[in-house]
Amino acid sequence: MSPEQAEGKKVDARSDIFSFGSVLYEMVTGRRPFEGANKISTLSAILHKEPPPLAEVAPDLPPELDKIIWRCLRKDPDRRAQHVDDIKLALEELRDDSASGKLPRTPQVDGQAAATPEEQPALIRKLFGSAGARPYRFWQIHHIGICLRCALLVYLAWRFKNVTSGTWSLALFFSTFLCCTIQSLMAAVLLSAGSIDRQFLRGETRKLSPWLRAFGLANGALAIIMTVWIAEGHTILAALMALLGIVIGVKALAVKPAMDRAAIYDSNR
Repeated sequence: MSPEQAEGKKVDARSDIFSFGSVLYEMVTGRRPFEGANKISTLSAILHKEPPPLAEVAPDLPPELDKIIWRCLRKDPDRRAQHVDDIKLALEELRDDSASGKLPRTPQVDGQAAATPEEQPALIRKLFGSAGARPYRFWQIHHIGICLRCALLVYLAWRFKNVTSGTWSLALFFSTFLCCTIQSLMAAVLLSAGSIDRQFLRGETRKLSPWLRAFGLANGALAIIMTVWIAEGHTILAALMALLGIVIGVKALAVKPAMDRAAIYDSNR
């Protein structure tokens, strides 16, 4: 029984996730996460106590499993795992990592721990992380690039406004400024979500990625329109704007979905 159910509050699917975490804890440790002499003391433990960490009860289990169970057993429903599909995916990733030997191990040499490849210093590893972390690191770099490309497009649109005149010229500039601002803010939200919780990031990516791609395509289209407008009189500015518009459009249409799949959905990390 989840804490909110024990207190008689409104329950939803997150209450079932708490119950699933309790059963999973007992399955892997052989003991219940919340124990008491009777029902009242057990309910009190559910409301006020935390279960012993897996490292204390079953130290041979991977720490990743402890994190998954802890996400299920958080007392605050808003901080608990929100969707059972995310827990299912995390368990499948843990299973795949265990089967492929990707879980971290510390080999022994003459009774001392040997340095693993992940611990050995290397310039590429320092810049982009270990091989397993690189898809997500490149995903981060891609979203930082979105913000930088938006800033550059706003600058070029401002130059466009200065060399043209009329209501439509002003409208194109402000439309570009608005679209770039929204796209940059959404990219920043995803970057922040990734630094908080990878499970939370999956949900935010599902919600925001279609909009990110839509605003990226809109920015690319605006850049091409401004390019055609000034193609004859300002060749260099038009060429820069056309190149940036094509890059923004291609990345929004093809690169962004591929990055999401590699780093967020299909990653076995």
